[in-house]
This record gives sequence, structure tokens and C-alpha cells, in this order.
Amino acid sequence: MENADVIKLRDILRKTGDNNNTPLRVYIDNSFIIIDESNKFEFTKWDDDNGILYSFKLININTDKYPNNKSQAISVFACPYDQIQDMEIPYLPIKDIDDLVNNIKESGCNFSDDYKNLIKHTFSDILHPDRITLSPSDINTIIGPNSVNEKDDYYKGKYTQNYKETRLHAEYNEAVENNSSGD
Repeated sequence: MENADVIKLRDILRKTGDNNNTPLRVYIDNSFIIIDESNKFEFTKWDDDNGILYSFKLININTDKYPNNKSQAISVFACPYDQIQDMEIPYLPIKDIDDLVNNIKESGCNFSDDYKNLIKHTFSDILHPDRITLSPSDINTIIGPNSVNEKDDYYKGKYTQNYKETRLHAEYNEAVENNSSGD
């Protein structure tokens, strides 16, 4: 991304919530490093003037030298803004969706209140503390009729057959079963 795009996207996402400093997860292009500001022992420094993102964190025990207290060492990662591929808010309380949508609107994106309300309603219903299952009929009730095929039910192990695509194989399998039954 261009420096201006990184700054704009970061500011849109970050201004969400009560503290206006929402931690972000940043994905770096062609890298196995993910910068996650929500990690307790990871600190980031955004250098907008030079277009560089720095990350200070504990040594990765899976890929680097085994860390210990005696070594008194940490890991530092730096990348130019143009290597940043994506950003996400890894933990967004539903109550903060309004803030986020307002920030997105202020950036110039058309975002209808109906769509925002659909998102809030959907996640509020799905994440309701009393919900223990999410059947196809529940999904249709939450999102709207015919959102999913109610004849398919993962929990009951039943799925409708797509006749055009699978009928030929079903007929073949049936013929094999009939021929192998001792005839």
C-alpha cells in the first residue's frame, strides 16, 4: 500500500471504540510476520514521516533461538509501509460497530444505515449468550428467508443432492453396489 493509504486505513480502524486507539493486526506482504498490537508483549511504532512500521516483541520460540530471562533479548521487526498488505481489528465489541461505520463513512465510503443495522443485528443474534446452536432455519430467521438451504443440516448429517452434478455418479455407485451384492 502507499503511505497515505496505510495512514488513512490505520486511522479509520483505530478511531473505533472508547479509547480511539484500537489495537490492529497488520499483515505484511510476503512475510511470515504478523504484527498484532493486541498482544500484551508487542509494541509498535508507526513512523509516518519515513513510512516504516516497527514492532518490538519477545523472541519467537518456534522459529528463533530459545529465549530465556538470562539472554535479556527481544525481537525487533521493521517494514516499510508499502509492504503492508492488510489490517484488521482482531477484537471489535458489537457496541463499537457504530463508531467504525461512522469512521468508514467519514472516509468517503457509502455505507447505508440498513446495512450497518443488518451487520449489528446478525452478530448480536449469533453471539447472544443463550445461543447454543445455529441451524439453517436460525440463519434464515436472523439474516432473512432463503439465506441458506434449510434442507441441509450439518448437525443432523443430511444434505440435499445437487442432481445435475452428482446424479451420474450416484447412478454409477448404485450400479456397482448392485453388481457386487453377489451376482
